[in-house]
Amino acid sequence: MQIIEAKAMAAQAVGIVQAAPDFVAAALHDGSTLDRWNPAIRVIAMRAPGEYAIKAHGLSGRLSYHRSSTSSGVTMQLVVPGLTEEGSWTLEPSLFGTRVEHSIQWKGPLAHLIGSGEMRHVPALRIARLRDWVLLQAGVTA
Repeated sequence: MQIIEAKAMAAQAVGIVQAAPDFVAAALHDGSTLDRWNPAIRVIAMRAPGEYAIKAHGLSGRLSYHRSSTSSGVTMQLVVPGLTEEGSWTLEPSLFGTRVEHSIQWKGPLAHLIGSGEMRHVPALRIARLRDWVLLQAGVTA
C-alpha cells in the first residue's frame, strides 16, 4: 500500500442573512441546534461547552466550536475518520442584515475521495441553510 500525502482543499462563500449580527451569532454559537440547519451533521451529545459528539454522514466524530477572538464569528473543527474540517464564520453588519463569510479547509483521504468539485459548494449551502434557520427562529416567513 502506498501512502500519499494529500494537500488540503479549501472553499469560501459570502452571503447576506436578513437579521442582526447578534442573532446570527447566537445561532452559530449554539452547536446543539446545528443538526437542525446542517443536515450532514447529527449532534449525539454535548461533551463540554462547545464540544459535541456527532455523526457526519454516518461517521462518528467530534465537533468543537469556539468564539473567534472578536465577537463577530466562530471557528470550528470537525473530525471524523479520514477527514478534518477547519472552518470559520465571520459576521459583519450590512445594510440588509449581516454579511456572513464562511471559509472551510478539509484535510485527509476522505476529502480527496469526495473531491473539490462537490466541496466547493459547501460554504454557500451552509450560509443558505443558516439564513433559513435564523429567519425561522425569528418568525420570518418567505
